[in-house]
Amino acid sequence: MKTEPIRFTGSSVGQVSNCARAGLHFQLFLEDMGERPPGTVLGRLKNTGDFEPANCIWASKRKPAAYENILVRSRGADVSVLELARLHQVNPKQLWTRIKFLEEDADEAIERLKHEQ
Repeated sequence: MKTEPIRFTGSSVGQVSNCARAGLHFQLFLEDMGERPPGTVLGRLKNTGDFEPANCIWASKRKPAAYENILVRSRGADVSVLELARLHQVNPKQLWTRIKFLEEDADEAIERLKHEQ
C-alpha cells in the first residue's frame, strides 16, 4: 500500500499542519479519530491549532464546535461565543471575528452586529 502524508490546502486552512503520526499514513489518523459519524465534519477545538487528536473532534454540521468552546465575558459572566450568538441571533463567526480581530468586547460586538442587520 502506498502511503501519502495528509495535506491540508486552501485559503480557509492557512498555516495548519497535521500531527506527525497522522502525517505518516492516513490509517494512523483513522485509528486516532475513528470513522466519520454520519452528519459530521472534522472540527478543531482551537481553530488556530493543528489537526491532531487532542485538538480534533467530529462535529455536527449544525453546531460549530470551535465557537462552542471559546468563552468570552459578557455582562459579567463567561459564556461561549456560540451560546451568545444564538441568544442575540447573530452569526457566531462574525461575532468571534469582531472580538478577536477588531478587539471589541463581546457586548460591543453584539450591538454593532445587531445594528448592521
